Amino acid sequence: MASDSSHGIMFVGGDAEYSTGKMLQESIPSLKNMAGKTNLRENFAVLYHADLVICNSTMFMHVAAAFDIPNLVLLGPWYDSPKLHVQQWGHPLTQILGRELDDGRHQLTSPQDALSLARHALERATS
Repeated sequence: MASDSSHGIMFVGGDAEYSTGKMLQESIPSLKNMAGKTNLRENFAVLYHADLVICNSTMFMHVAAAFDIPNLVLLGPWYDSPKLHVQQWGHPLTQILGRELDDGRHQLTSPQDALSLARHALERATS
């Protein structure tokens, strides 16, 4: 996906996320960093037109769900259970990933696993 020029990759967020977008551009030169350059309405418009949204547990996961956009949510270390997150915030097109302490899985989703799942979700969304 990152090397596939048939898909544009855009990073959105507020001013505080701009440096994260710049860091991502080092690994994904084709990424368009729009963090801090768009307002909330414009961010929602970007999400509306997306084939896939990858985010953490933020408002963007809810916006993606509202527009029925496939969504990959990567939970950080402060969440103990994607299963509980799904029960509270789940949507049929949302896949929530992270450590599951009740199952003895203490590792976060690796970047490689996230990329593989994102590619699979994008293939399903665009086929």
